[in-house]
Amino acid sequence: MNSASINNRLLDIRKAKGLTQEEFADRIKISRSMISSIEEGRREIKDRLISMVCFTFGANEHWIKTGKGTMFDTPQNERLEHIIYHFNNLDENSQDFILQHLDLLIEYQKKAGIK
Repeated sequence: MNSASINNRLLDIRKAKGLTQEEFADRIKISRSMISSIEEGRREIKDRLISMVCFTFGANEHWIKTGKGTMFDTPQNERLEHIIYHFNNLDENSQDFILQHLDLLIEYQKKAGIK
């Protein structure tokens, strides 16, 4: 793995999402200064960080590590990203509440024949 290229690809992902360093860092639960260090090539990138970027932004891990393939695994879905962002910022009880109500909504739609 060429770490300098990986650093550049993480910067490309941040720019593709239209996020500041602060916003990008908040979404993957690290500090803004760490993002700055990564983008400037002063910090080595761990697999855990790559996994967080892939999970949070739908980025393609193979592309991050090699530069081959597409930047994102799935088409960008702004609504889903919005939900994930806010869900991750809730406490565990609130997340459970949301999941219970989501299950109820899905069940209701099935019974009502709504897709």
